[in-house]
Amino acid sequence: MSTGRTHLYRIHGLLVESEVVLQAVAGDSNGGSATVPDYRLRVGEPVQCPPSQPPGRLLGGFGDETFAYWVTEDEDDPARWTIRYAGICEAILDRDERTLTVHGAVGGDPGMVPVFVEGSLLAHVLAAEGLLAIHASAVEWGGAAVALVGQSGMGKSTLAALLCSAGARLLADDAVRVDVEGGVATCFPGSRRLRLRAAAAPLGHAMDGASLTETADGRTAVRPARLVDEPLPLRAAVLPEPSREATELDVRRLRPVEAVQELLSYPRLTRWESPEQIGDLFRLTADVAAVVPVFRARIPWGPPFPSGLAEELLTSVGLGTPSSRREPA
Repeated sequence: MSTGRTHLYRIHGLLVESEVVLQAVAGDSNGGSATVPDYRLRVGEPVQCPPSQPPGRLLGGFGDETFAYWVTEDEDDPARWTIRYAGICEAILDRDERTLTVHGAVGGDPGMVPVFVEGSLLAHVLAAEGLLAIHASAVEWGGAAVALVGQSGMGKSTLAALLCSAGARLLADDAVRVDVEGGVATCFPGSRRLRLRAAAAPLGHAMDGASLTETADGRTAVRPARLVDEPLPLRAAVLPEPSREATELDVRRLRPVEAVQELLSYPRLTRWESPEQIGDLFRLTADVAAVVPVFRARIPWGPPFPSGLAEELLTSVGLGTPSSRREPA
């Protein structure tokens, strides 16, 4: 999990000095001069991560027989959070010290820790900073981004892989930070790999120039050759509805109230109990829905996928025409 040395990354709009190797944009050191990171990510000794709430004021969490998660706030130090994923890892987030210290679970798989850091744990950092992360993948087309929004299993990464195969560039997978300022929504580079389930793995193998590895949770990790290094304007959000029965693409723009309701269904972090976090989530999501068109798309599902489906989807949400297709570099 730890290489014994630190690496500098830009991920979710943060400059992170990390002891964990991440799939993220490499940071810079301003030509060799000292660079102060926004956060330092450290690796601690393995700890017990039982399926029980850690001490402190409960901010959020849930648990069942297959998965349990909690985040609590230190009652004496509100800037200090404990984030526990039972059997996987526990992290201490200290906003005053600007550190995130991650402990793998005793007996757990250390290969799962980077997966949780890139998505869930850094999403907690964003939440603590009053920023929004949505449960989405995002790609670039024509100089703008489209976010593919939904919970696990809704086809976000698969659809992103399909779009990348058609020439789009990967911006982020699993978690996407979105800021709204001056009536413009901006999203930031996140994880630079797509984690595909077995049925979608052929999309990775067919992607020119992509590198493929196996992840600790049994998926195929695909790092496309075409990647985005800078923030981009977010021009559309798509909620995919995969369908084995559909024979053609059906895209419908949601009304403003629907758009807010749907986006609120897919934050990167769920089950908040804290009024402060719930309030931030509603406010920030409403800001996004006010400036970004949100679409529901019923998609003929594969693989194999219908020829030209990626370009048709992008055209349907206003990001290009079939003639704007670009071949992968």
